[in-house]
Amino acid sequence: MLGITEEELESYFRPYIEELARKQNLSYDETLERIRYWYNGFRFTSRDVRVYNPFSLLHLFERMEFSNYWFESGTPNFLLNLLSERGFDVSSLEGLEVDEEAFTSYEPDDLKVEALLYQAGYLTIREYEGDGIYVLDFPNYEIRRSFYSRLVSYFTKRADLGPRIRRMIRAIQQGDPDTMFELLESFFAGIPYDIRDGIKNREQYYQSILYSIFRMLSFKVDAEVRTNRGRIDLVVRTRDRIYVMELKLDSSPEKALQQIREKGYHQRYLGDGKEIYLVGIGFDTREGNIRDYKVEKISR
Repeated sequence: MLGITEEELESYFRPYIEELARKQNLSYDETLERIRYWYNGFRFTSRDVRVYNPFSLLHLFERMEFSNYWFESGTPNFLLNLLSERGFDVSSLEGLEVDEEAFTSYEPDDLKVEALLYQAGYLTIREYEGDGIYVLDFPNYEIRRSFYSRLVSYFTKRADLGPRIRRMIRAIQQGDPDTMFELLESFFAGIPYDIRDGIKNREQYYQSILYSIFRMLSFKVDAEVRTNRGRIDLVVRTRDRIYVMELKLDSSPEKALQQIREKGYHQRYLGDGKEIYLVGIGFDTREGNIRDYKVEKISR
């Protein structure tokens, strides 16, 4: 597989790294670490050898700016169609366990989403656990952000996500749930009815969309978090805040909030020293959007 190793990067591209460091007002080591975070991480065998994507790396040194260059390489629409048709749980992609057959199974009538994502470069080998078992994950920040951004754009049919993304990030970081839900409703409003009507597992569909949006914004997100009394639908974390979310279809957000309280879903986060928001969300499956929401804040 084609790729640039760490040794090759420092040996052949050192002048470019130094120039990038000057332009970004960073030290050489800080610049190198940021390059790793954005563009390194591709691994193709059980041996722990990771390489950089040449396409993104060369664009970085040409433009001297950290950016999402993966978009320019394109994303196969059939892959996004397959994810939609299968109602695939995208929250399962980070840390996905597969066996060796995932790399060789390409039956036309039974295409494996995991295999296609691996071949398309969205997933790579994070760990080899032995006995033919691999753990897949996104190789780096650029690919993860590209995947979720492209997925949200595909579902909502919106290309102008930039302003919404910036507003959403500010709202979540500042503890402004009203603005957050205003923007979430605008995302769901753009999803064509034939996409959501073709998915059998409706709750997983809504959960996956929310998960993709929050991951697109680069927040730490966990889905189906196990507790001693059940599973939390979604947990979104920022530096200062934790949002514990429960989803209900064609039901009231009060019932969702009541479930969080009764099962004590938030208790495991009380020692984190952060503000905790209990969030109940009611979805209207006929309209395909958020019907209402209720938020209860627990101060740190």
